[in-house]
Amino acid sequence: MISWPLRSSNNADFMPAVRKLIKQKYTDPQACQRALTHLENLESGKGDIERSFYVLKLACQSRSSRIVVIALDCIQKLVAYGYLRGTRMDPHEQTKGLLIDTIVESVCNCFHGPATDDGVQLQIIKALLTLVTSPNCQVHESSLLLAIQTCFDIYLSSRNVTNQNTAKATLTQMYNSSFQKMESYTGAELDDYVIAQCLGQIVSQVDQELPTYTKTQDFEPSNILHYDAYIIFHALCKLSLRQVSDEHPLKLKLLSLQLILAILQNAGSVLRSSEIFLAAIKQCLCVALSKNGLSNNNEVLSLSLSIFMCLLKDFKVHLKMQIEVFFKEILIHIIESPSSSFDQKWMVLDALISMCSDPQCIVDIFVNYDCDLQSTNIFERIVTLLSKIAQAKGQANSNDVAAKIRERNLRIRGFECLVAILKCMVDWSKDLYINPFLTTFKNRTPVQETKLSVTLHAADQASISSNDSNKISSNTTAAKPCCNGFTSSNTNAISNGNAQTTINNNINNNNNDSITGSHNATSGNTTANGSSNAYSNSSNSNGVSSDFQQNMSSIRDDPEQIEVTKMHKGIIEQGYDLFNRKPKRGLEFLQKHGYLGKTDLEIAKFLFANSDKLDKTTLGEFIGDLSNKEIMYMFVDQMNFAGKDIVAALRHFLDHFRLPGEAQKIDRLMEKFAARYCETNPNNKLFHSADVAYILSYSIIILTTDLHSPSIKQKMTKEQYIRMNQPTDNRDNGLPEDFLSSIYDEIACSEIKIKGTTKITNQAPPPQSTKWTDKLAPSSSKQRRMLYDKEMESMAETARILMESVSHVEAQFTLASHVEYVKPMFKIAWTPFLVAFSVGLQEIDDDDITYLCLLGFRYALRIAGTFRMDSERDAFVQALSRFTLLTTSLKNQSKKLGNAPRQKYQHNQDSNYGGTLGGQLSK
Repeated sequence: MISWPLRSSNNADFMPAVRKLIKQKYTDPQACQRALTHLENLESGKGDIERSFYVLKLACQSRSSRIVVIALDCIQKLVAYGYLRGTRMDPHEQTKGLLIDTIVESVCNCFHGPATDDGVQLQIIKALLTLVTSPNCQVHESSLLLAIQTCFDIYLSSRNVTNQNTAKATLTQMYNSSFQKMESYTGAELDDYVIAQCLGQIVSQVDQELPTYTKTQDFEPSNILHYDAYIIFHALCKLSLRQVSDEHPLKLKLLSLQLILAILQNAGSVLRSSEIFLAAIKQCLCVALSKNGLSNNNEVLSLSLSIFMCLLKDFKVHLKMQIEVFFKEILIHIIESPSSSFDQKWMVLDALISMCSDPQCIVDIFVNYDCDLQSTNIFERIVTLLSKIAQAKGQANSNDVAAKIRERNLRIRGFECLVAILKCMVDWSKDLYINPFLTTFKNRTPVQETKLSVTLHAADQASISSNDSNKISSNTTAAKPCCNGFTSSNTNAISNGNAQTTINNNINNNNNDSITGSHNATSGNTTANGSSNAYSNSSNSNGVSSDFQQNMSSIRDDPEQIEVTKMHKGIIEQGYDLFNRKPKRGLEFLQKHGYLGKTDLEIAKFLFANSDKLDKTTLGEFIGDLSNKEIMYMFVDQMNFAGKDIVAALRHFLDHFRLPGEAQKIDRLMEKFAARYCETNPNNKLFHSADVAYILSYSIIILTTDLHSPSIKQKMTKEQYIRMNQPTDNRDNGLPEDFLSSIYDEIACSEIKIKGTTKITNQAPPPQSTKWTDKLAPSSSKQRRMLYDKEMESMAETARILMESVSHVEAQFTLASHVEYVKPMFKIAWTPFLVAFSVGLQEIDDDDITYLCLLGFRYALRIAGTFRMDSERDAFVQALSRFTLLTTSLKNQSKKLGNAPRQKYQHNQDSNYGGTLGGQLSK
C-alpha cells in the first residue's frame, strides 16, 4: 500500500494531543503508543495512515473538546486530500465491515446532543460533508443514512444559529451530491470502483487479513448509487409524513419538504424514469402531500403545492390517479371552503396560475381527465371555480379596507388564471391559425381536419328530453356502453350528417384494434380494507362490455376518439344529475340511451359502482324504498365484509350511501347488512345468528347519533350502552363486555362518517347561502382557524386514504399533441369565461380588471374564430358590444371603455374572425 506523508503542521497539533490522550483514565495507552509510532513513521515517509485511524477514533471519544476538534479536523483533511479512503476492512473491528463505516460512525458519535460544544458540532458537519461528497471515499447505505441523520440532529438541537444554517446547507449538498452521482454515473466510474475494491482485497490478502467485504456485494456498483439515492429520498418522504410534535418539530417537516423540492426541481432522467423512485413517490411522497397539502401551516402548504407542481410537470405520465386525488380533494376543496384563509387560497391560486401558464399541461389535463369516463372533469371544474372567484365582489365589510383589498387581489388572481388558460389555448392552436390546413401541433404533419364537431355538454342543454331524439340515433353500429355499471346494449350515438359516419367508423375501428392500456390491467382494484376504489376502474362484473371498456378507457392521442368519449361522458353525467334529482327518471334516461340494463341486478351493480358519483342521500332513499327491495339486496351483496370487525364493516357499508330518515327503510337496510356480514364471516363465533349482528349494528347507529349529535346534551355512558346490548332472557350470555366496551371507545373517538357528506345523524344541515360571495364571507380569525382545523383534519384523512388506495394503481396517461383539442376545451368552458369577463367589465373604474377582461375577450374571440365556432364568437362579440353602448348617464365612462375594444380588435390580426357581428364594435 502506498503511504503519503502527513504535513508537519498537522503532526505538530495532533501528536501532542495524542500524548495528552495517553494520560486520560479511559484511554488505551498501548494503542496510543502504537499510533504515535505510526505518526513518527509517517513523518519519515514510512507506514500506513489508515492503520493509524484507531488513535483518531480514540481521540474522537475524548472528553476534551479541543482534542475532539483536532481529531475531526485531521480526519476531514485526510479524507479531502485522499490520504484516508477506508476501502479496506477495519483491522480493529472486522465484524463491522469497511473502515469507512467505522470512520463515519466515529465522527457521528462525537455529537451528544444540544450540550455538544459548538466547535465540535461545526467540525462534525465539515467532516461528514467531506466524507459524503469526496470522490476519494465511498459512503453508502447505512453509513450515508447515519451521516444525514447526524446533520439533521445538529440542525434540530443545536443552540448555535450558525451551526443550524451550516447543517442545513450541508444536508442540501449531501443530497445534491448523491443524486448527481446517480445521474452522472458512467461505466468508467464503475471500472474504477471495481478496481479499487479488488486492489483492497489483494492487499488485505497479502497482509494476511480477512478478505475484503462489502455490505453491498449483492448489488452492482451502479445499483449502489441508485440505492443510496433511493434510501435517503425515502427517508425524507417519511420525515415529511410525521405528525408535528415535541419529538418531531415543525422545522423538521419544513426542512424535509425543502429538500424534497430541491431534489425534484433538479430531477434528471434517471430519477424521472426509475421504477423504484416512482414507487416511492406514489406510495410515500404522494401520501405525505395529501396530508401536508391540507396543513394549517402556510409554509407547509406552500412547499407541498410547489412539490405537487414539480410532480405535475415532470412525473404526470406516471401519476394520473394521484394528480386527480390532489386536485379533487385538496386544491379545489381549499378554494371552495369558506373557512380557508386568504393566504391559503392565494397560494393555491398561485399554484394554479403556474399550471395555467403551461399549454401542454392544460391540454393534458383536459384529455386525461375531462375526456376519461372514469375521472373527474378537472379542467371544467377549475375554469368554473376560477370564474366564480373572479365574480366574487361586495362581500367584504365596507369599513374593512384590508378585507376589500384581499377580495380584490383574489379576484384579480382569478382573472389572471382565466386569461392564462385562454392564452395557453391560443398558443396551442397557433400553428392552425398560421396555416389552416395544419392540424397536428407537435409532429407538424398535415392531416385532414376531423369532421366530428358535435359535443354534448350540460351547459348547452339543461336536460335531454324525448324531443331530442332526432339528435340521438338508435340504429348505430354496435358501440358498447362505456362507464361503470353499464350494460352491453347498443350505445346511441349522435346523428349529424357526416359526423354520424365519423362516429360509427371510429367506434368500429376501435373495436377492431387491440388496445391493452395499463389502465385496464388494474381494473377492479380495491383498497386494503376491501372497499371499492373510486379512482380506478371497476371490474367487468358490473356489466360493462370488456371490449368497449377497453376501447374507451384506453385514451389515445386521437381527437375523434377523445370527442366521442367526451360525448358519452356528457350523456352519462346528465344521467347522474337526473338521478340525483329524480332517481327513476335518471335510470330511465340511461336505459333509454343504452347505458344501463333494465334488470334489478344490472341496476344494483350500476348504483354500487357509481355510488361516489351519485348523491348519497338520494341513493339511500332509493335503495331503502320497499319497491326497490330486490335492488337493495343485490346492492349490498356487492360488498365483501370478510375479515372485518363489525364497526369497520359498518363504516364500509355506510360509505356508499346515507341512511334514509324513515325508520322502516333503516330497518330493512340494517337487516340486510347483518345478513351479509354473517354470510361473509361464517367463522365469527360472536355472531351465531344474523339477529345478533342486526341488534348490535343498530345499537352502533344509535350510539353514534347519541355521542356526536350536538342536540343531545346528556350522552350515553359506556355502562348504559353495555346494558342496552345485554339479552333480556337467560337463553344465552350475550356479547362480551370488553367487546362492547371497545366498540363504545372506538365510536366515541371516531364517529361514523360518510365521505363527501355529513355524518350519519339525520340532522338537517344549517342553511347555507348559494351565493359564491357568501362563501367568501370573512369571519373572526379564531373562528376561521377552528373551522379550518376541524375541516382539514377530516379532509386530510380522506385524502390520505384515497391516495393510499391508488398508490399501486397504474393508469394510462396520454400526452396530447393535436390542436383540435382546443375546440372541445373552449366548447365546455366558454360560458364561465364569458360570464366572468362580462362581470369584470362592469367595473370600469378598475383598470387592472378591465385590462384583463379585454385581454380575455381578445383570446376568446381568437379561439372562436380560429375554429369557426360562430355561436360562441357571436356571444362574445355581442357581450363586448354592449359595453360600448352604456346609458347616457355613464357617457364619459362608456367613451373610455368604448375606445378600448376598437383599439384591441379593429387594428390587430384577430379582426378577420369578427364575423357578421364584428361591425358592432365600431358603431
